Amino acid sequence: MKTRISWQPSILFLAVLYLGVISSAPVGAGPPFKGTDYGYEFIRCTIDSVTGSFVQTQSTYTVQGDCQVNHKNPDPKGGSTFADVTEAFNWTAVGTYQPGKYNATETISVRIPSSTQFTTPVIATFYSTMLCGQDPWLKPDGLSCGSVRSQQTGTLGTGQGDQLVQAYLTQTNPVIPRSSMLSAQQRAALNQQYQKQLVTNLNSKPAEGIPSKPPVAPAAHSNLADASRAALLAAPMIISPTANSHVGEGQFQVKGTVTGSHTGTEGVYVQFTWVDTPANYNPRPFVNIFNISLRDLVNGITVPNYITRSQYGRWQVRAQIVSPTVGAWGSPVLFYVDKIILKPAR
Repeated sequence: MKTRISWQPSILFLAVLYLGVISSAPVGAGPPFKGTDYGYEFIRCTIDSVTGSFVQTQSTYTVQGDCQVNHKNPDPKGGSTFADVTEAFNWTAVGTYQPGKYNATETISVRIPSSTQFTTPVIATFYSTMLCGQDPWLKPDGLSCGSVRSQQTGTLGTGQGDQLVQAYLTQTNPVIPRSSMLSAQQRAALNQQYQKQLVTNLNSKPAEGIPSKPPVAPAAHSNLADASRAALLAAPMIISPTANSHVGEGQFQVKGTVTGSHTGTEGVYVQFTWVDTPANYNPRPFVNIFNISLRDLVNGITVPNYITRSQYGRWQVRAQIVSPTVGAWGSPVLFYVDKIILKPAR
């Protein structure tokens, strides 16, 4: 039995579970869906907002969305109805793309909206890295990205609704970052942000043949020191791992604090530097960036194995807010990553 479903401008997905088969199609809002008794469960997922931050070497995107699950109720007349939303999830994604290198990353954090507080905990996080021929957020080419590596921490649960949400967030066709599957209106607005940033960058450079403004005399040393301290106070401060602590790879969290007023949806770079990078290692030192939201940093989030890549010894970690505006780096914290040795069961 086919059912006609109205469309709306926002991107809205309906995933249907039937005999283990998952599919998705856009739908519009309306009364509870009515269908025949085939054992369906329905999930509606939306991408609610997207913002971008653009520099020459990398674009960073912060995306917010939600998913709602409807479970079947028996119908006295012999059919089936679908109740109001019985499960709900919020998710935030931080994605990056490096033009010329074709590197794309995506970190999706999922929460249950039992509270609107800033500290609503993450219940699951999905990480992925891939190579994409074009920026999938700005200029999708309709092709799958390659060299995909994925990792997950936490779990949504074992129910069908949980599995549908996880499938929606991690399975796409073509294979691209889920948060890049924007509506035409959302992508147009994102491209406007990009073009505006290009103009801003162009206007900030002096024209050829026109001398730039003469340098301003430096302020007094005390003023420079005060400005430096103010910038550090505004930057995220790492509180875990603690200084000189020892952690096991894939078994530790990064956590931080930040002063000032924030929404929690800001994009954050957490930079990990392998201090003990060998002299013959290229690049040296080895540096990896973990892209998360500010809410993730404040709540604490598990660092996946692909960040440290079985490279043990001394590491430094620091954090920086990068969207919607780029802030200062916080102070680095030195810690040790140890190899986990599993003891054989007796």
